[in-house]
Amino acid sequence: MEVVETCVKSPEAIPYLRAAGYNRFLTEGLGKPARNTFELYEPKEIRRTLMGKKGLKFVKPLSAEAFRAALMDHLVFALTIDESNVRLVRREVLSLARIHNKPIELLLNHSSSRTISTAIKWGRRWVHTIFFSSCASKMSEVWPPLVKVNFLVVHGATEAEALSWVFHSPLKVLGSVTSVSG
Repeated sequence: MEVVETCVKSPEAIPYLRAAGYNRFLTEGLGKPARNTFELYEPKEIRRTLMGKKGLKFVKPLSAEAFRAALMDHLVFALTIDESNVRLVRREVLSLARIHNKPIELLLNHSSSRTISTAIKWGRRWVHTIFFSSCASKMSEVWPPLVKVNFLVVHGATEAEALSWVFHSPLKVLGSVTSVSG
């Protein structure tokens, strides 16, 4: 079975991710496909920043307007959420995510328990594809897949939901990339 970590900040973490059970990775700025994350505040910045960039474009919106614009922009592959921008997510944003079928990534290393519990509720009700990433740059930041599953269950997910979000959602995301690119 393929197990995908959708956010690796540094290639130095890859040996530890392999030891933890992952065999595919989206590494920031490297690999095929390369992952590129952009933190954007102004909605106008989204188009200007993403045009001509290669790889998968993840956007971490830092304002409500940027959230709405990123959800509707076809250049944006997925939205990244953590403690710094979770307060911007409202019902309107979640509706747009569902309408535009935009994947949402939650960064585990940068999120509180409350944020994770809230994201679990979104995954149940609003978001078609939600996945949870380590965004590891060193060994101590790696979340093994079964630890992620257990962590999500502790925070209110059912076992089936947790397994789906940790194992199937990242594969679905990667599958959509390979079907588009090749």
